Amino acid sequence: MLSNNWRFIAARLMEILVGGVLLVAGLIKAYEMLDSVKQILSYNIITQPTLVTIAVWLLVVVECALGAALIVGYLRKYVVASTAALFAVFLTFISWSWYTGSTANCGCFGSKFQHSPKEAFIFDAILLGFLIATQVLAWKKMKESISNQSWKLIIVTASVVLGLGVSTYASFSPKQSSDPVLRLQVTEPNLFENIAISDLDNVDIRKGTQIVVLMDTGCDHCQANVPNFNQIFDDSANLAPLVAVCPNRADEVKGFQKKFNSKFPIGRISDTDFFKLLEKGDTPRVFLLKDSKVLKIWDAKSPTIDELKAALPK
Repeated sequence: MLSNNWRFIAARLMEILVGGVLLVAGLIKAYEMLDSVKQILSYNIITQPTLVTIAVWLLVVVECALGAALIVGYLRKYVVASTAALFAVFLTFISWSWYTGSTANCGCFGSKFQHSPKEAFIFDAILLGFLIATQVLAWKKMKESISNQSWKLIIVTASVVLGLGVSTYASFSPKQSSDPVLRLQVTEPNLFENIAISDLDNVDIRKGTQIVVLMDTGCDHCQANVPNFNQIFDDSANLAPLVAVCPNRADEVKGFQKKFNSKFPIGRISDTDFFKLLEKGDTPRVFLLKDSKVLKIWDAKSPTIDELKAALPK
């Protein structure tokens, strides 16, 4: 019996494996909606956040549906072909990212399980190979008439509902909020209290109203925003004192100040504190503080003077 059905058994095992990977990937994307949106944006293929958000919701539905269908063997002929087409799309996106170097993490399994585009390409190519193999091994059985599959449809539907439910929960979770201040109030309410800063004499960012720029001396956006930060620094009397912090070496900071004529003081912090402050944002990240409490955050740009004035505590 086994010798007669080994081709079918092998095909089903590969389908279950691929289906399990898709279902897990879909549920992780659902749980980390904000991270998933930011990851797809980092590919620089679709750059409109609203479109990407819609795409992530659709991707959750598709991955959960196809993953569950592969596991239970529902509409195998069509589901295997549809999944192969989905992996072809994935490989196209990943190839672009690999070629351009737009991102270091493919985002396939969320922020906790990071893979480079090269690793993701190899992994997805192997899974696509499995799907092709199932066609070769069990094509005839895939073409057989389908009957008594109502329970399979129920499982597939339940998986989609689960994915949408997790997505909805994540969308209302403060930890996945698009507002960085709200996220920090939940995850790091006293973010600046334990940050050790060197080379920032006679400045205590934990007292009073402060503008703190988180930057990296090698960051192109940080370098381009120096004139804006200089303007804010010059207008400190009407705004608030501006200082910057970075994880770079002392000689790199001096070189940066000389090359880009930065007027504002720059302190140095550890890599650990840098990534704690960076959180899910991008450099330069500008914090408006009041007695070390975060009032407002701007990511990847310098706020205008009018934006700062509007955000200042009354």
